[in-house]
Amino acid sequence: MLLELAPPTTLQRRLNVLVDNRTIRRSTLRDDGRRVSYSLAPKTMTAFRKYFLKMRS
Repeated sequence: MLLELAPPTTLQRRLNVLVDNRTIRRSTLRDDGRRVSYSLAPKTMTAFRKYFLKMRS
């Protein structure tokens, strides 16, 4: 949201779709339960690795 790429509601909606599709993972930060962190799901990381390996060769 800090980058102002899209309106906050649009960004949340798109992130929710990615979470529902298990493309990314959402986790609440321990120190502050209001903040959320997103990371790539393991299957997504594997797909990116394969893609980048193909791009190198």
